[in-house]
Amino acid sequence: MWKFWYYLFFVNTISVCVKCNVTLEDIYQESKKAIQSGSVGENMKVISQYYFTHEKENSVWFIAEKASLDWFNVPLGREDMQFAETLILTVAKHYGECQKIARGLLKAQCFYHLATPIVDLERGTRFVTISEISHESKVKYGALYNSATLLIAHIVLIAKDNFEEFKSPYVIKDKMDDYIKTMDTSLRMLYDFDIDVVMTRVNAISAPVICEIHEKFWKEFEGICEVRWYTEGDSNEDINSTTRTIISETADQLNVVSVNEHYQSKEDDTALSRSDRIGSSCGSMCFKYRVRIVDGVKNKVLYEEYESASYSTRGDTMNMLARKAMSIREKATDEVEREVSNFSNNTFAINYKLLQEVSVMLKN
Repeated sequence: MWKFWYYLFFVNTISVCVKCNVTLEDIYQESKKAIQSGSVGENMKVISQYYFTHEKENSVWFIAEKASLDWFNVPLGREDMQFAETLILTVAKHYGECQKIARGLLKAQCFYHLATPIVDLERGTRFVTISEISHESKVKYGALYNSATLLIAHIVLIAKDNFEEFKSPYVIKDKMDDYIKTMDTSLRMLYDFDIDVVMTRVNAISAPVICEIHEKFWKEFEGICEVRWYTEGDSNEDINSTTRTIISETADQLNVVSVNEHYQSKEDDTALSRSDRIGSSCGSMCFKYRVRIVDGVKNKVLYEEYESASYSTRGDTMNMLARKAMSIREKATDEVEREVSNFSNNTFAINYKLLQEVSVMLKN
């Protein structure tokens, strides 16, 4: 791995930490300015500072991986990093060799051959599109892939400028073919990407899960758990019939006596003796329920509440817990959606628009 950073140290210019605490948003904004300026020099400068740099704090690859971890908690494995690093290093070496050549046909031909490792970079950092795992793959590889395609956009503009040395429009068009196809593929892959990752993050916040809690010597054991979806306007009948999903039946493992068999004859008996409470905060004549909402990305319990109920009130108690929890979930998802949308709009959405602009430039 040291060879990668050692080589990048000598590509074009020696990069220095030009800005502390650089974020992915910062880099994409700098890329946006360079691409929209149309200046080859500005594009070369951005590549040197952020894409082919030995400075970890400035490297888009380090920052993109960190962003994926911070926002989606999906770290890249060692093999993923090693493979991506090899692809980036190959492009960096070839790009560096092209820049050493004086402007002319030889340099233009060098950039033409650079298209091959560019195609490999796009394919190698691409996320999986199989529907069953596409969302998970997008949030895992998305920041890396977006950054790779943005690097490609910079290089494409530099290559296009050098292809002017071929003079003939037909030759130039032929030399640009692989670059154009790569840009078109990137646009197809990233269509609605910024929206998809936001929804994937929002969906990581669980629905309310209500569990029956059994206590043995005051230690809690989960009984039957079910997912409850409830929104304002739903009736109790809707909750009970269409929005309940049983997700566990561990009560049987605890040898819990059937509710109907044990409690129905004692429905109105609310006088719990002191001895009846031994080992339990509730006692044998009541039910204890817990509702919980979990943020799967942060691995954090966002909301948790306990309620006790008698046999006759347990249904209403569970519905009340579901209503309160769903209200909390709606607020939590709104906040997460705003935060992630802001990040996505300032990174992935910007990249997609830039790729569109570059694709138009190549075809004109």
